[in-house]
Amino acid sequence: MPIITVVGRKRFSSRLLFAAIYALLIAGGITMLYPFLLMAATSLTDQTDSKEFRLVPRYFLNKEAQYQKFLGEKYQRANDYSDLHAHTIQAFDQAAMPPHAPQPRRVELWREFQATLRPIEFGVWHVGRRTMPGKAEMLWRDYLRAAVPGGLSALSGRLGRGLAAFSEVFAPYEKPDGRLWPGVQGEEGRLWADFKRTLDPRYRWPVDGTVLWRNYLRFKYEHIADVNRALGTAFGDFRQVPLPRHKPTSGMAKEWTYFVRNELPYRFVAIRDGDARYRAFLADAYGPLAKADAQLGTRYASGADIHWPPDRPGPGELDAVSAFLRTGCDDADLSIATPDLRYADFLREKGAAPATFDDIRPPYEEEDLWEFDQDKSQWMSWFLTRNYGEVIDYIAVRGRALWNTLILVGAMILCSLTVNPLAAYALSRFRLSFTNQVLLFLLATMAFPYEVAMIPNFLLLRQFPLWAWLVGGAFGLGAAALVYRATRGRTRLLAIPSSVGAALLAGFFVTPLIGRLFGVPVGPISLLNTFAALILPSVASGFGIFLLKGFFDSLPEELFEAARIDGAGELRTMWHVAFPLSKPILAVMALQAFTATYGSYLWALVVCQDDKMWTLMVCLFQLQQWAPQHITMAATVIASLPTLIVFVFAQKVILRGIIIPAFK
Repeated sequence: MPIITVVGRKRFSSRLLFAAIYALLIAGGITMLYPFLLMAATSLTDQTDSKEFRLVPRYFLNKEAQYQKFLGEKYQRANDYSDLHAHTIQAFDQAAMPPHAPQPRRVELWREFQATLRPIEFGVWHVGRRTMPGKAEMLWRDYLRAAVPGGLSALSGRLGRGLAAFSEVFAPYEKPDGRLWPGVQGEEGRLWADFKRTLDPRYRWPVDGTVLWRNYLRFKYEHIADVNRALGTAFGDFRQVPLPRHKPTSGMAKEWTYFVRNELPYRFVAIRDGDARYRAFLADAYGPLAKADAQLGTRYASGADIHWPPDRPGPGELDAVSAFLRTGCDDADLSIATPDLRYADFLREKGAAPATFDDIRPPYEEEDLWEFDQDKSQWMSWFLTRNYGEVIDYIAVRGRALWNTLILVGAMILCSLTVNPLAAYALSRFRLSFTNQVLLFLLATMAFPYEVAMIPNFLLLRQFPLWAWLVGGAFGLGAAALVYRATRGRTRLLAIPSSVGAALLAGFFVTPLIGRLFGVPVGPISLLNTFAALILPSVASGFGIFLLKGFFDSLPEELFEAARIDGAGELRTMWHVAFPLSKPILAVMALQAFTATYGSYLWALVVCQDDKMWTLMVCLFQLQQWAPQHITMAATVIASLPTLIVFVFAQKVILRGIIIPAFK
């Protein structure tokens, strides 16, 4: 009978009560759903906007936010963007879209010029950090797959590294704006240089000498007023300071000379008759060519092979390069040949700029906006999928996490639906005098946290007496069978102590003695890093047996009597009568086994330290140790999907498992 009658429900107070109840339920549902939605939204962000914590990421609706994310993907560091664009921002969310549309012709000319650069003269944009690869690194991996026959093993041999998957390949560290940086060395350097030659200009980062010059002045003087006082200039900001190609005649001459000789990368220092002067310097400083090769670690066949600047110099020759720049030439012979200054020459050759425009700057801002507008849909797809792609890629190549989890969950569900129902059915149908004591023991196992038993379980599995248990179990069952057949009535209870005694004697005394006599090792073995270590401690559940016994007790006794009258044995009765009626509670037990096993990582981490035996949760836990917040959120969303799907499709089974025992 309902608490509130049908007539009573029509009153205003009853309707108000129902409205309040539903409002509370809706509020509770929102409080449960909100964290998941926030987690899912954060998983679609990156380092640019992962701290915003919005249910709908801003870039979904805002074009400027999309542009800011694009800048973050390309430049990675706000300082690099500020230096090239003459801006002052601390983070990419402070960058504003250019107010004017880009001029395609200017961008085309700039990219045409970039295509002429040597690999040593430019870096690579769209290269992510070590925790998150960029689009250029995806191209790098594709290039290696095609360029190195033999797959991953051949690549590992060529690079001298043990690679588990191509996802472990990142762009090598390079510093093209470093003064004595010789380029990426070894086999990796050769492959990287060949790859850079194939790169589309949009991925090329030409070294900008003007930026290096301004940063040098900023580091030395800190304030533009100090620069003006020291150099006799009148600049309003560091961003206004130009880089003269040749030694100036103003007060900047001294600083310019020091910058060129000691700060500018050697490969961008042009010297009049540089080849001849460099050969003469090496001859004066190191003697004949053979002696110079021995000291510098070079392999010049003749003096004609020596050029300025040298190509891929070693450490010894870099010392000579540094000394040559400081003392081996006159100031009047020095000039700067960085890509940003050579760009003006390129424009003049194309007839695209006046001959007097030596200070023309590359169109960095227009190129960014042009690239963003042209590939907007691709960038949106990249923003939405890159985090999940990285998580899936990490999981797929780290051991056998997916297969391990699938096998473990299936085995635990099978054990839960085998051991627990059999024990519960026996306690329910066979009225033993010590049934209450057994139930009390089962309930006592729930009084201690799982962490308390973790260390004893670990020690037992590390030295598991497998042979003693197998031999002892066989002798114990044999002794029990013999005593059972030879006795009747109450005397058959002697089968229990006799079987236990026989098992202990045979397993722990006789078996080791025979093993020592014949030299056969029968001691304990280690079950660590095996599925047995993951499954054995949780095969039986005290709470599950207790719950199932209560359900079996609630089943009508008449059904079992009818089965006995029809001649059914106990096993047939259990299989055809008890279990079909227990499907709801068995489904609940299976769901509990699934959620407990799938969500457990601590025990798997303790007993399976080999990464080949890691489960999905352990693998994701390891990922969270180095991954940024947005990657962690994506991993958490992926990890929660199986549980969510199982819950959605098993709601009716769960409710039946809760309602039916109470109804009975």
